[in-house]
Amino acid sequence: MLEERIRQLEEQLASQHIGDEITGGVSNKMFDGTFTVDGSDEASSAAALFDSSRQGYTALTSYSGVPVMTQTPLSNSLATLDWPYPPLDLTLHLAETFFTCCPFVAAHLHKKTFFERILLPWSHSDAPHPSLVYAICAAASRHSPRVTSPPASESGSNLLQGGGDTFFDMAVSMTSRFLEEDAISDSKLSHKAKSLSAVLVLVHLMHSENKWADFHRYNALGMRGMIALKYHVEVSLTKSRSQLLPLKNSFDREQRKRILYTFWVFDVIYANKSGSYPSNLSSHQILLKLPTPTDRFIHASSDDYIPDDEPYLNAPNLLENHDSDDGFHWVIKATALLDKVNEFRHQSILDVISNPSLKSANQLPSFSVLDMAIMRFRSRLPDCWKNLNEGKLNVDVYLAHMLSLNALITLHNGYMREQHSKKRLMGC
Repeated sequence: MLEERIRQLEEQLASQHIGDEITGGVSNKMFDGTFTVDGSDEASSAAALFDSSRQGYTALTSYSGVPVMTQTPLSNSLATLDWPYPPLDLTLHLAETFFTCCPFVAAHLHKKTFFERILLPWSHSDAPHPSLVYAICAAASRHSPRVTSPPASESGSNLLQGGGDTFFDMAVSMTSRFLEEDAISDSKLSHKAKSLSAVLVLVHLMHSENKWADFHRYNALGMRGMIALKYHVEVSLTKSRSQLLPLKNSFDREQRKRILYTFWVFDVIYANKSGSYPSNLSSHQILLKLPTPTDRFIHASSDDYIPDDEPYLNAPNLLENHDSDDGFHWVIKATALLDKVNEFRHQSILDVISNPSLKSANQLPSFSVLDMAIMRFRSRLPDCWKNLNEGKLNVDVYLAHMLSLNALITLHNGYMREQHSKKRLMGC
């Protein structure tokens, strides 16, 4: 179905022309301000956004490094599809690159469903949020030779203000603009909720670009948005009246779980990195079951029933008793350990102050409990190179190794002069 749809669009691109209206290989109608959202000519249309960031299509195609007139002309039929993105083939290429090169953050999306929905008119209720498409283009541009991006060391601090002149800078700026326009619009809550995926991709991007201020900004935005929507609480544990966005089906439930847990991983990483900011959401506050295994989610369709048979995150002895080889489950459990270490760093200060007989936090019973929990968890972690795609790296399991190591280092780092902690740190 998807392949057939793409083939039809490619045939339209190759066989139909606009003639004299073509400027730089694309119809002026594509970006002349005639696109509408919900039947009205909004200031947030593609034309306004491109004009405000000083990007015409001619400049847009030049980002790819391909001469403008060599681009395949777009057809009138495609123009009527409301396509405010880079050329279709480039957008699909970047989307595929994103799923290949950014597998951890991309896994919160259902790939097959995403590629079906991206071909819908952007004003269609099932189409991806425009900010998500541009966020994906931005993230993928770091891995594609078809577009330009600044050297990592030169990417400016004003990524979100459109200060650069590369495709990467344009895509980041467009993502931010679509998010800002939607924030002040009167669009439906369901449409606004779709932008959470774009925020998550931005968080991933700011983390990889080492832009911690922007990371914190969008991480807090996304986490508070999901808390308001109660994504962190099992539907059966809430009153139906308090659900702002009722679940559509089990597939929708799993998508919400995956975006919540992925956001939470970045949230805990930031809290650990800062050393002073607590997480927006503690593991104790997540009243949610683990998501279904990744392989089951990947092969499901939007109409399939997906069993909800995983334990709660706070189930007793989850780390020891939950037998699962799913990489994302390992990441979630490693994140829970890191979250507990983050909490220990804050709580132990008060515990030591209130107990004059203690000289340091590593004398607290909770220190030894955490230390042993991390060591037991690490002893059960599988090899991240084993039994996956002919020996290729399992990114999720690799991340679980890194998160649990980070938890161990954070716990012992203040006591490296003591023999026990020195031994632990040298083993890292």
